[in-house]
Amino acid sequence: MPRPDPLKVFIGSLHNDINKPQLQKLCEFYELNVAEIHVPRANPHQLAIAFLEFWHPEEALVAVERLDGLEDRVVTDGYLHVFRVFSREPSSV
Repeated sequence: MPRPDPLKVFIGSLHNDINKPQLQKLCEFYELNVAEIHVPRANPHQLAIAFLEFWHPEEALVAVERLDGLEDRVVTDGYLHVFRVFSREPSSV
Protein backbone atom coordinates (compact mmCIF):
# COMPACT_ATOMS: atom_id res chain seq x y z
CA MET A 1 0.00 0.00 0.00
CA PRO A 2 1.44 3.44 -0.91
CA ARG A 3 2.31 5.88 1.84
CA PRO A 4 3.70 9.41 1.71
CA ASP A 5 7.42 9.65 2.29
CA PRO A 6 7.61 12.42 4.88
CA LEU A 7 10.97 13.75 3.70
CA LYS A 8 10.82 13.55 -0.13
CA VAL A 9 9.26 15.90 -2.66
CA PHE A 10 8.83 15.42 -6.42
CA ILE A 11 9.21 18.37 -8.81
CA GLY A 12 7.98 18.04 -12.39
CA SER A 13 7.79 20.21 -15.52
CA LEU A 14 11.41 21.34 -15.34
CA HIS A 15 13.62 22.33 -18.30
CA ASN A 16 15.38 19.21 -19.55
CA ASP A 17 18.77 20.86 -18.91
CA ILE A 18 18.06 21.56 -15.22
CA ASN A 19 20.91 20.89 -12.81
CA LYS A 20 21.52 20.71 -9.07
CA PRO A 21 23.01 24.22 -8.71
CA GLN A 22 19.94 25.78 -10.37
CA LEU A 23 17.60 23.88 -8.07
CA GLN A 24 19.74 24.72 -5.05
CA LYS A 25 19.51 28.41 -5.95
CA LEU A 26 15.72 28.13 -6.33
CA CYS A 27 15.44 26.43 -2.94
CA GLU A 28 17.64 29.06 -1.29
CA PHE A 29 15.52 31.85 -2.81
CA TYR A 30 12.40 30.31 -1.25
CA GLU A 31 14.23 29.64 2.03
CA LEU A 32 14.02 25.85 1.79
CA ASN A 33 16.58 23.81 3.72
CA VAL A 34 17.23 20.90 1.35
CA ALA A 35 19.26 17.91 2.53
CA GLU A 36 19.67 16.31 -0.93
CA ILE A 37 18.77 17.08 -4.55
CA HIS A 38 18.52 14.30 -7.13
CA VAL A 39 18.09 15.13 -10.82
CA PRO A 40 17.59 12.01 -12.98
CA ARG A 41 18.90 12.21 -16.54
CA ALA A 42 16.19 13.73 -18.72
CA ASN A 43 15.08 12.63 -22.15
CA PRO A 44 15.94 15.53 -24.51
CA HIS A 45 12.36 15.54 -25.82
CA GLN A 46 10.61 15.61 -22.44
CA LEU A 47 10.40 17.86 -19.43
CA ALA A 48 12.73 16.93 -16.59
CA ILE A 49 11.94 15.94 -13.03
CA ALA A 50 13.82 16.16 -9.75
CA PHE A 51 13.52 14.95 -6.18
CA LEU A 52 14.25 16.99 -3.09
CA GLU A 53 14.89 15.39 0.28
CA PHE A 54 14.52 17.38 3.47
CA TRP A 55 15.72 16.96 7.05
CA HIS A 56 12.23 17.22 8.57
CA PRO A 57 8.72 16.38 7.30
CA GLU A 58 7.54 19.92 8.00
CA GLU A 59 10.18 21.29 5.61
CA ALA A 60 8.90 19.01 2.85
CA LEU A 61 5.37 20.31 3.37
CA VAL A 62 6.60 23.91 3.22
CA ALA A 63 8.41 23.13 -0.06
CA VAL A 64 5.19 21.85 -1.62
CA GLU A 65 3.30 24.93 -0.44
CA ARG A 66 5.93 27.36 -1.77
CA LEU A 67 6.82 25.67 -5.06
CA ASP A 68 3.68 23.98 -6.38
CA GLY A 69 2.23 26.01 -9.25
CA LEU A 70 5.23 28.33 -9.29
CA GLU A 71 5.94 29.98 -12.62
CA ASP A 72 9.68 30.49 -12.82
CA ARG A 73 11.16 31.04 -16.30
CA VAL A 74 14.61 29.95 -15.09
CA VAL A 75 13.69 26.37 -14.29
CA THR A 76 10.56 25.87 -16.41
CA ASP A 77 8.53 27.39 -19.25
CA GLY A 78 5.28 26.66 -17.45
CA TYR A 79 4.31 25.93 -13.89
CA LEU A 80 6.07 23.58 -11.49
CA HIS A 81 4.22 20.48 -10.32
CA VAL A 82 5.33 19.67 -6.78
CA PHE A 83 4.01 17.01 -4.44
CA ARG A 84 5.06 14.55 -1.76
CA VAL A 85 6.61 11.30 -2.95
CA PHE A 86 4.72 8.09 -2.26
CA SER A 87 6.49 4.80 -1.71
CA ARG A 88 5.25 1.29 -1.11
CA GLU A 89 4.98 -0.20 2.35
CA PRO A 90 7.47 -3.02 2.86
CA SER A 91 5.71 -6.29 2.17
CA SER A 92 5.48 -8.71 5.07
CA VAL A 93 6.66 -12.12 3.94
